[in-house]
Amino acid sequence: MKIDDKLKKIADYICENFEDLDMDDSVEEGYLDDYEEILGATEKVRYSLYP
Repeated sequence: MKIDDKLKKIADYICENFEDLDMDDSVEEGYLDDYEEILGATEKVRYSLYP
């Protein structure tokens, strides 16, 4: 299983169990903008195995 497949499974699990995990909703709590200010948080980044 590739790393991106594992990450997809993790994301799916978090989405399905969001309430049970007692996580904050950044949009609902009003601090999504803080996350978006982090350099590159809203930009798509292309990862390559080769430099």
